[in-house]
Amino acid sequence: MLISKSSSIKRIIIQDDDQHQIYPISNFLGAEKSLSQLVELQCDSDINSLFYYELARCCKNIQRLKIPYCRSDNSGLISLIKVQRSLKYLYCEACDKPGGCHEIGKALSEYQSKSLIELELIENICISIKFISSFINLKKLKIDIYGDSLNSSEICYLERTKLLKLEYLSTDIELPRLSIITRLISNTIGNLCHIYLGSFVPDETYQDIESYHKAISKHCPNINYVSTFIYEDSEISNNRKNSFGLEELIKSCNKLKGIIFYGIRMESEGFDLFNMIKRFASNTLCDIKIVGNCELRSHYFEWFLENWRSRDPLSLSISESVYEMSEDLDNVKDNFLKKGVLKNFKILETVEDFEIN
Repeated sequence: MLISKSSSIKRIIIQDDDQHQIYPISNFLGAEKSLSQLVELQCDSDINSLFYYELARCCKNIQRLKIPYCRSDNSGLISLIKVQRSLKYLYCEACDKPGGCHEIGKALSEYQSKSLIELELIENICISIKFISSFINLKKLKIDIYGDSLNSSEICYLERTKLLKLEYLSTDIELPRLSIITRLISNTIGNLCHIYLGSFVPDETYQDIESYHKAISKHCPNINYVSTFIYEDSEISNNRKNSFGLEELIKSCNKLKGIIFYGIRMESEGFDLFNMIKRFASNTLCDIKIVGNCELRSHYFEWFLENWRSRDPLSLSISESVYEMSEDLDNVKDNFLKKGVLKNFKILETVEDFEIN
């Protein structure tokens, strides 16, 4: 009834459950005309394929497709994807059946390879990694997988993927090698402004961390938000100033607004890190997160914040592990919150990406 009375519908959410019954579009007079200007659709792969076949006859301008329950291939949904003139955004969440939508991935790679600019794959990989490289104009890639990491075949596909125009990269997954991300970054043309690695910690040597930092310094002049690693080891280097590319990154990336520092090994108890930020960070930096295995000395923390007075107020977050390893941070934190040097201070249970308006 609502469809029949609406002259133009731009966005709909379709649910097929005990509380929401799906009726054929042909049951509603004027529905095809009302739905012809649809630009955003949220649905799931379990809905009867006939519904999608009918939708495909009248809806060819969908730009944003969100599938919160992507469990298996659906021939009607595949048909709908194929007829879209310019699908720009796809969100797929696979809760319980990873890798079950090969034909949906194939349809996207064959019919929407030039138009798709944002792709989010959540919880499990429902669309094979091998199709990602076909999206030549992709600007945003987000892959959040909980639990098991990618299999060897998917890793190989990801290693060979080139996304030249990428601007936003978020990969909250367990990877066997940091070099996979480094290669993705190196194969961009300088538009990357956001890199988030979640709670991923590389197992490799410091050289791989250095290569990652240097790739960002070289290929990401427009980076605003980034995940980095703290690796301090006097046994490897007699030069305490060797930050394995981190100092160079902070120096060269002069548009940075937020940095996540993931501590793998920190011997200076925060001094080297705070000194590096004080000396080289641009005035645009206003949000810092320190997570992982880091102990922060309260007097280094206080010294750092004293030197921050001339800058805009700082948003600072530390993980629970950093907080528990450190001592006497609360008094320092409270003092500089009162003085307005700290805008806010958070203790994180898990690593969080930056909130961007």
